[in-house]
Amino acid sequence: MGGPGRLVIRPPHGLGGELDRIHARLLRQLQAIERKLSRYRDDSVISLINQRAGSGTYTPIDDEVAGLLQLCHQLWLESDRAFDATAGVLRKAWRFGKDACAKPEELPQLMP
Repeated sequence: MGGPGRLVIRPPHGLGGELDRIHARLLRQLQAIERKLSRYRDDSVISLINQRAGSGTYTPIDDEVAGLLQLCHQLWLESDRAFDATAGVLRKAWRFGKDACAKPEELPQLMP
C-alpha cells in the first residue's frame, strides 16, 4: 500500500516443513488486504469510496471495511480530530517528499 515491507518468519523447532504453507497463506492475506484497501489501486474498495465521495452514490462495503472505518472514526474522536483518515487527498496539494507546498487556490477543490 505504497510502502516497502518485509516479513520474517522463524518457525518453532520442528515446524520448518510448514513454512511454505504458512508463507503462501500470509502472502494471500496480504494481497487480499492490498486489493481491498490500497488507495494506490483504482479497483480497491477504498479508491471506489474516494472516487464516489460527495457524489451521493452509495458504495457497498463488507464487515471488515466497516470495522476499519469505525476504528478510524474512533481514532478521529479520541485524538481530538488530529487523526483524519480522509486527509490523504491533501497529498495532491502538498506532494510530500517533493518539497512542494500547497497553493492556497488548490485547497478548496480538494476539501469536499
